[in-house]
Amino acid sequence: KVKMLNEAGGLNVNGTSYTVELVSYDSNNDQATMTAAANRLIYEDEVQYICTDGTLVDSIIPITEENKVLLCTSALSNEIFDTDYSYSFQTCANNSGVASTFGWMADKYPDKTSVAIAYADNEMGNMALGLFGPSIEKAGLEASFISYPDSTTDLSSLGTKIRTESPSWFLAVGGTMQPYAAVYNAGYDGQFYYTTASSTASILQELSVEQAEGLIAQADATEFEEPPTPAGVELRKAWIEEYGEWTYPSISFATSFYCILAAIEEAGTLDTTELANHLAQGFSWDAPTGYYKLVSRPDLGNDRTVDSVQTIYMKQIVKGETVLLDTITLEESEKYFMDSIGQ
Repeated sequence: KVKMLNEAGGLNVNGTSYTVELVSYDSNNDQATMTAAANRLIYEDEVQYICTDGTLVDSIIPITEENKVLLCTSALSNEIFDTDYSYSFQTCANNSGVASTFGWMADKYPDKTSVAIAYADNEMGNMALGLFGPSIEKAGLEASFISYPDSTTDLSSLGTKIRTESPSWFLAVGGTMQPYAAVYNAGYDGQFYYTTASSTASILQELSVEQAEGLIAQADATEFEEPPTPAGVELRKAWIEEYGEWTYPSISFATSFYCILAAIEEAGTLDTTELANHLAQGFSWDAPTGYYKLVSRPDLGNDRTVDSVQTIYMKQIVKGETVLLDTITLEESEKYFMDSIGQ
């Protein structure tokens, strides 16, 4: 996106064009490294805007807030919605996406009422558990939660347990796709669901075509040959021109970058305080992963639009191919999410 933007003349702000520079550091999933990277970005690189994933983001929010740096992220906790914060936004629809998909599952398949969730006993698995539990309950689904050691390679006992319990749905979080293989091999004949928007090609690197048959999951707009969003069409076309084919790059966190660019162009300013105020009063944008809209969190006492909902493309894997099963619109996503938080 940066290359396309600069080759087209740069970012237009009230008639003035600016060259965009992307500065990136890898946290290596380490808290100290994450904090050091944030400090370097702010004090050495003097950036005004930061996009990051959400696993370790809570610790850097005080730093970005103090320096009036606009932070757009995929936070997994509610820390980012603290009313004392002015420059922090959840722009990847993590919280709402979970609520929306479980609401959709309950409405779309009213005869499938029970869900078994297997989660790796690690930080990501336990964070996901805290996120999924309330959403499943609000959707009216009956849930059971089963943990397994993060380092285990033998999941046959998990497979046997799921086959015996025979829930309507099975999903695994916080680890690899191997729980699905174990459950399939044990003879489970219910419905597989995967919460992450991983490409079918990526899923089939871990599961056989037979094991993945019928699996339902979210899909990024770019997974389809004709993406349903302008940003998706633009990115897929440019990628194929550059590399010869679409190789399913990871683009989930590009959503935050597209949000910042769209906000700058719409607000006509580079000032982070003005941009934060613009975002906090309601904002919508188009990204390669779908359409997005910022929403408030009245359940947490925050009336500013600091969280987000998105259009969700639900796919099903059929004979190793991606099939668009349904689309959860922005309006439907917002309703499911607001229902889940009691609003």
